[in-house]
Amino acid sequence: MSLSRSSGPKKGNNSLIFIAGILVIILLAMIFWGMSRNSSIEQLISSAAPDSSAFASDSLLVAAGEQEVAEEQPEEKQEEPAAPPSTDSTAAVTDSANARATETPAAAAPVVSNEGGETIYAYKIRKGDTMYKLAARFGNKPADIMALNGLSDMSVQADKTIKVKVKALHSVGAGEGLNAIAEKYSVSAKSIKIANDMKDDVLSQGASILIPLK
Repeated sequence: MSLSRSSGPKKGNNSLIFIAGILVIILLAMIFWGMSRNSSIEQLISSAAPDSSAFASDSLLVAAGEQEVAEEQPEEKQEEPAAPPSTDSTAAVTDSANARATETPAAAAPVVSNEGGETIYAYKIRKGDTMYKLAARFGNKPADIMALNGLSDMSVQADKTIKVKVKALHSVGAGEGLNAIAEKYSVSAKSIKIANDMKDDVLSQGASILIPLK
């Protein structure tokens, strides 16, 4: 009777130890399996993810290639604006132009002819001229001018040519003055100036001037 009582608790303890061992084994297996799974997942993620070092290398290669292309292309030279002409040359051109502008063209020599032993000058009538003004200017009489031109009245028209009598067409000699010429033809110096539209007494050698009748 004593033997059967002692074997009962021993069998119960053995069962518990056996179950506990199985649980421990299962727990260890689960832990190991979980670690293996995590490792596999990390490997899959790392294999699927792109290699950042490769991208960095490619970026460096592209940047280096662009730099080489930029260095190979020559820089375009900007055209420098043309320098303005120097002050001296501009002044010379300006002075030349001013000189040409202020030059007074030489007056054409009056055209005279001889008709019946008299010297005749063909005068172009200006605006404001009258028969009396023409007669006074060249020392003529109005009636003589009308007869010379075959006019029936004393009206004159601007830009028309009219004949008047003069004493002579004189060519100024070297050193010859106005008073000397007036004395030579027995007329006043003032009348010579009026007949030739002279502003002063200055005469140029070789110039042709009209000598009025008086």
